[in-house]
Amino acid sequence: MSEDLQFDMALSYSDSDAWLAKDLANLVLRYGYEVYCADLQPDQARGFLRANLREIYRSACVNVVIWSKDYAAKEKDSIVGTEMRLIINRHIEKDDARALFVLAIDGTPPQDDLQEVLFHKLKDIGITGAEKCVLSRLKDLATFRTAGKVCHPTGTEHDRGQLHPCSFFIQEGFQKDCLGRWRRLADVEIRFPRPSPVNTPHVYLIPSGKVMNLLSHTLILESDPTQLDSKRKATIEFVNANRGTKLNGYWFYMKKNDAEVATVYCESYDDFLNEQLRLQHP
Repeated sequence: MSEDLQFDMALSYSDSDAWLAKDLANLVLRYGYEVYCADLQPDQARGFLRANLREIYRSACVNVVIWSKDYAAKEKDSIVGTEMRLIINRHIEKDDARALFVLAIDGTPPQDDLQEVLFHKLKDIGITGAEKCVLSRLKDLATFRTAGKVCHPTGTEHDRGQLHPCSFFIQEGFQKDCLGRWRRLADVEIRFPRPSPVNTPHVYLIPSGKVMNLLSHTLILESDPTQLDSKRKATIEFVNANRGTKLNGYWFYMKKNDAEVATVYCESYDDFLNEQLRLQHP
């Protein structure tokens, strides 16, 4: 399936409820997930993406329906009606309800085989509650897609520079780094063979965009101790297996406030983190 059709969350909603769909999409986008929301992708959504709704809603990790009077009233041959049929087929007829999240705006009763037990009322949980529920589903139902190669995470490209091949070693005593990056994000300080290709005093190994967000995205790691602990344990295993070994990777400059800080990606580290995540979620 094309990378252009792979979304972690796909939203289905009526035009009148676009405000809520966009708000929820933007909240989830902060965590680095790929989100299909027609009003945030106007050029593609009216053309290429609209022609591939079946693949989008069949493969999304979580489908979100914004349920309302307007949504329920849409004709079956409308875009919303088509989306509803695809969602019913996957989540109800094929018993995949866990990957469906229905957010009800008003008191419109369920229809089209939707069950009220699936409904979450906006007035009860609010937009932030909906955000937390969706993020929880995404963590539980992680698809473990990767970019296939070392790359910058989506949306960070403007703050991260060109990748340069390099070799490096894990810094001894990395767990007591002076910047506290190990404690806060489980990032590992590294050292280059002399002469160093950069002038940054403390260089860290971090996951690239190839790694699933659960073990790489700063917002998730800072807000979810469980995921931070998972990354820390996996990283210690990787370090123990490669202590004293010259590793190959890519260094680049990352913008930090007014400075450019050298940072490193390593494909073997990325692959190790992804494999550990698969073992956690078989």
